[in-house]
Amino acid sequence: MIQGVNRHEHDPVKGKTVSRESMIQDIRLMKQNHVNAVRCSHYPNDPLWYELCDEYGLYVVDEANIETHHYYGRLCREPSWAMAFLDRTRRMVEQNKNHPSIIFWSLGNESGYGPNHAACAGWIRERDSSRLLHYEGALRTEIQGNWQPSKDFNRLATDVVAPMYPQIHDLVEWVQNTEDERPLIMCEYSHAMGNSNGSLSDYWDAIRSHHGLQ
Repeated sequence: MIQGVNRHEHDPVKGKTVSRESMIQDIRLMKQNHVNAVRCSHYPNDPLWYELCDEYGLYVVDEANIETHHYYGRLCREPSWAMAFLDRTRRMVEQNKNHPSIIFWSLGNESGYGPNHAACAGWIRERDSSRLLHYEGALRTEIQGNWQPSKDFNRLATDVVAPMYPQIHDLVEWVQNTEDERPLIMCEYSHAMGNSNGSLSDYWDAIRSHHGLQ
């Protein structure tokens, strides 16, 4: 079972200057809390990070540096941006393809879904058939829209159903009624900002009691 977290490359004291010691501290904190996977949100990380994940035994979701937020579904459909999308995807794969800790390639974060993502997904599937693909944006069409648990929705772009911030009852309803054979692995949930992280035990009660949820 995937028990993962999202990690930004950031030190609470030194900001963007992240030392080897800080990376190891993060990994040890994850291990102490039974975390076995980490998503590089939302960009490829320092090469040292992957070496440490290989060494300490963490599964990695490596993510292309593609995030458009305000322009959510626009740039992914713009032909003029096609090479920028593909270039960032290629750089990620070629830089990190030899790290056994990587089990997923991610097409980016909150960038809609369009032909530019499809081209990136197609390139990855030809270049590296040994790993799975992940992209939450393939499940919804608007940044504030609900995820769409459709059996046939953009399967090219994601090998897992990976919703962002789903409600617990939606997860349970999906797993009880779906005909989709793909596992559901939440992309993001329990955002740790301010006075948050509520209902964490309720999420995990649902995950542990329903096959196919992670």
